Amino acid sequence: GIPDERIDFVVKSSKDPAELILKEAAKGQYAAVAVGRTKGKTTAMENIFGSVSQTLLRKLEGASLWISK
Repeated sequence: GIPDERIDFVVKSSKDPAELILKEAAKGQYAAVAVGRTKGKTTAMENIFGSVSQTLLRKLEGASLWISK
């Protein structure tokens, strides 16, 4: 596994969570970004990934993206 001292847990709120996550990921130089997804979206792609996850899939650079239900 990954040693505890290598794991950083950040909780913030925003009206634009995808943009906040992208900025934090760039600033923090993370190896991976883990996000959850919610249901109830309208498009097929959003049903699979969620709008925030979909944005992160397109725009996140320099880190792996982990998406969980």
